[in-house]
Amino acid sequence: MNIEGLKPKEIQERIFEEIAKGANPDTLKMDLKAKGVPVEGYYFSTKTAHEQEVSLPAEPAGQLTGWQIFWGVVTVIVLVLRIARCSSRM
Repeated sequence: MNIEGLKPKEIQERIFEEIAKGANPDTLKMDLKAKGVPVEGYYFSTKTAHEQEVSLPAEPAGQLTGWQIFWGVVTVIVLVLRIARCSSRM
């Protein structure tokens, strides 16, 4: 795969084309690494599979739901009450 003088978007299009033709993604990765191109920024799948994956709704990492927050608050209140009760017994 000739990638000399290509921009990253053009390289990504070439990767999509090669995989659509039936090329092995691992071979393409090794080829790009040999040419000094970092492979971490590219998607090694077909264009339709990539667009389908991107179009799926995603939940941000670390996002808490309402129920998780509710039970967290209840747990903290129960712990505070237990500590207060134990402290008053001493």
